[in-house]
Amino acid sequence: MEECMPSSNSKVMSVGLVRVELNIEIDASREKVWNAIIEDIGIWWPRDFYACANTKKFVIEPKVGGRLYEDAGDGNGVLWYTIIAIEATKSMNLAGYLAPPYAGPATTLLRLELESTAKQKTTLKVSDSVFGNVDESSVASLDAGWRALFADGLKKYVQSY
Repeated sequence: MEECMPSSNSKVMSVGLVRVELNIEIDASREKVWNAIIEDIGIWWPRDFYACANTKKFVIEPKVGGRLYEDAGDGNGVLWYTIIAIEATKSMNLAGYLAPPYAGPATTLLRLELESTAKQKTTLKVSDSVFGNVDESSVASLDAGWRALFADGLKKYVQSY
């Protein structure tokens, strides 16, 4: 009977859940921040964060079922997220996957929420819940990554024009 059993290199991995939340204060109106997210993402998203070496553009399709992806041309690229809920100028919920080369395998649920806090001031609330091959050490990496994208990328871009 043993000769009929397939051999396997499989191993048991633990599964974790981490959540990262941050608030980023931006000196701009909610509408200006929203427009920068959906219209100018290819400008402020740092090239250091691209997964493909030959990405031609970074795209977000602001509608339910829309994609957030890198377009490398000829149907090539990387799908980062799919939009699962959106309320224009206010919030967007996205679902995605982290493949093993990018710290996975894991599922990520990202929420971006914009709140007007004063005239021409907005708080961007970022919350990311990641389930899969993650642990406590993943929190610092995710926090640093989202800060680099939204505080160093988006915020600086929006406040510069």
